Amino acid sequence: MATKTDRLFGGDAELEARFKHLISFSSDKRTMLVHMTNQCNLRCQDCWFYLEKFDEKNQEVREIERWRAFARHEAERGTTVGLLIGGEPTLHPERIAAIRAEIPYITISSNGEIPLSRADFPDTTVALTLFGGYQTDDKLRAIRSNGKRFSGLFQHVLENYRYDPRAGFVYAVSFDAIDEIEETVKRIQDNGLRVLFNFYRDFTNHEVETEDQEMALLERTLEVKQKYPDVISTTPYMLETMFVGRTHWGKFGYDSCPSISCDFEGAKDRLSNGRPTLPGFNAYTASHDVTLCCTGGDCNTCRDSQAISSWIISNMRKYMKSPAHMRNWVEAAESYWSQFIWAPWHPHFNHTTEKEEKVEQIRYA
Repeated sequence: MATKTDRLFGGDAELEARFKHLISFSSDKRTMLVHMTNQCNLRCQDCWFYLEKFDEKNQEVREIERWRAFARHEAERGTTVGLLIGGEPTLHPERIAAIRAEIPYITISSNGEIPLSRADFPDTTVALTLFGGYQTDDKLRAIRSNGKRFSGLFQHVLENYRYDPRAGFVYAVSFDAIDEIEETVKRIQDNGLRVLFNFYRDFTNHEVETEDQEMALLERTLEVKQKYPDVISTTPYMLETMFVGRTHWGKFGYDSCPSISCDFEGAKDRLSNGRPTLPGFNAYTASHDVTLCCTGGDCNTCRDSQAISSWIISNMRKYMKSPAHMRNWVEAAESYWSQFIWAPWHPHFNHTTEKEEKVEQIRYA
């Protein structure tokens, strides 16, 4: 009679070992997200932060000692992973340092125009924003805070982070720029960086992509993934889930998204519906108040790649049906962790043993 392990992994010892490694590594990872500032040096078109007036609703904490106290409180609460977004976090490296002093695993989301010091932050992941593609990005993001447009933003970001192992692009692809995808990925590869695909959404336009447009994006990104497998970390299963918004077991949305703040009073219905949430997760504004989630968009149309990844990973039990489902889950989880310089699946992570799960040293390529 087949054992439970045989049924899960089909006798594949390597897949089983990969699964156990993921479980071991993630067991002590507790995440929080915080807006580091209401300020930004750009005004990207359709940026939900400013469309939702986060900068007006919340008064930014400016005193560095309050940032240090916030970080200490999070560490005492059990937080080990910090996702730092904005506004633009690189405008305040001293705040990043305050968080890093207390929380070991840090990632910033950046527009990339200001490089984050490699000497001061060698083990901090830098997730670089990219909209549309190498041409469309200027149209959507190369806008100063005073409204003045400029050109060459994508190339400037490439130069800022050329062959920097901490950095990778979170590339929000768009049906309107579908012909730019392959060339954009090629340029990123030539710059020595990697890509995680995201799904661009125009939050000022309430029309969503048609099923045909979603499928066209899926087919194109799968084609490019096949050509650049080592550059694109997103798995085919992740791509399909992100573009169609559902899996073999459910649909993504407010009722199922796990990236909901556990201390947000307005989400009690979601937090009590029995579906998985990220343990201890909170998202904070720049005033250190708890907010709903990682984004400010419409939950019904959200396809944020980080939230989709968390949705898949936190629903592990849904995949414990067959070896094929388990492989999808393992590959999706490895893909998620591989974007972080401080995780063992990142190609530049250096660790001394398979069981040791903390950053000892970073070696640049």
